[in-house]
Amino acid sequence: GVDRLATAWVLYNDGQLFQVSTLDGSCQATAFVANQQNFQEFGMAFSADAPGALTEQLYVAGGGQGGFFGGPNKLATIDLTTFKLTPLAKLNPVATGVDLSGNGNGELWGFFTATKPPSVRQIDKVTATTVSVLPLPGADFAGIGSWAFASWGGDFFLFSRNGLQPS
Repeated sequence: GVDRLATAWVLYNDGQLFQVSTLDGSCQATAFVANQQNFQEFGMAFSADAPGALTEQLYVAGGGQGGFFGGPNKLATIDLTTFKLTPLAKLNPVATGVDLSGNGNGELWGFFTATKPPSVRQIDKVTATTVSVLPLPGADFAGIGSWAFASWGGDFFLFSRNGLQPS
């Protein structure tokens, strides 16, 4: 996830969370303790606390080992002062491999690759239920090795890489 000060927050495969400068790529470890509340793997994004707010929260969707891919994913927040993870609720619909994106309107959106059809969904930040759905009929994400999701300027951007493609 990238915060409003253009700092990237990157989760490594071993569960460590790093703060990364988008200016020079320098990387700094954080005090985040891996596997809090059984969250080992997760997608993440910042979302403004309210429309036009200057404050934001880091939301994560994932779970324990295999939870991100094996489901069901849960929604949580990470306090970037204490690095404490606080679970909120299970995502509804039950989903796996959800990536998140927030916006300045205070909305939280998820890219649900495993729903039929795959979809982009606005997520209630308290109950983790779907507020609205943008289905992606005809989209096939079977076999993708990695993906990312972003919103900018009122548009959504979906990125994927086939599992067989070289990095």
